Amino acid sequence: LGFIAHYLLYFTLWIGTVFTAGLRCPELCTCSDKYGRHVAECSYKHLTEVPVGFPPNVTTLSLSANKINVIPLGCFDNVTQVTSLWMTNNKIFSVEQGCLVPLVHLRNFDISHNKIVDFPWEDLQNLTGLQLLKMNHNEMVHLPRDAFSNLKELRSLRLNNNKFITIAEGTFDSLVSLSYLQIFKNPFACTCSLHWLRDWIITTTITVAEEDMIVCESPEKLKGQMISKLPESKCIHPNVTIRTEPYTHNTTLYEGSRTAHNKVCGLDITLKRNQKCLEPAPRTTTV
Repeated sequence: LGFIAHYLLYFTLWIGTVFTAGLRCPELCTCSDKYGRHVAECSYKHLTEVPVGFPPNVTTLSLSANKINVIPLGCFDNVTQVTSLWMTNNKIFSVEQGCLVPLVHLRNFDISHNKIVDFPWEDLQNLTGLQLLKMNHNEMVHLPRDAFSNLKELRSLRLNNNKFITIAEGTFDSLVSLSYLQIFKNPFACTCSLHWLRDWIITTTITVAEEDMIVCESPEKLKGQMISKLPESKCIHPNVTIRTEPYTHNTTLYEGSRTAHNKVCGLDITLKRNQKCLEPAPRTTTV
């Protein structure tokens, strides 16, 4: 009996330790269970950095309305079950590449109203279940064409009030579930590379909010003009014709090599040697 009592006491203490560890919560934060979700509430706490020591099973993490300025690599490594991450209204200017990669279950991400210039767009490739992405009211300048290529579940995207000058054609093509988009109040340069956006806004079935505020910032003659009401594009793309001819003038064949180098119209052209003959040299003509 003594052995059994000792064993039961040990087991009880072990269970208590595990249970307490599961409920641990950083100072100034409140951790609780709500409607089956494990919530860590850390908003409005004057935090200057992302806390550590969250329960590993937390699914909703709110860090909004603090004074956080950096999201460092590794800060979310122990909360991989998070599905909603709220970080709006901080002072974030740096999001270190790789810090979001562990959040493979993330569905909702709000990092709006911060000071972000460079965002680690590569991290989004890992967040394949993302449904809501709010990045509005930052200072972001560059938006890669493939930034959202893996976000097949994304339904709502907010990029408004940033400093994007252009958006590459095809940027939204992968967003097959997208139903709502905000891109207004960006300083768009209405050059030939942006004219695709005019036709896209007119024809897309996605709700594009505040269309009257999606306007040109430059050139001066188009400043304030709604992009969806721009005149038909007069842009003419150059046609490039490539001809192949048996042309070996000014060709240097390096001994012991299977390649040759040729100067054509000022361009360095590499030719392959096929036994004793040179393949026809490509000549480039711009029309």
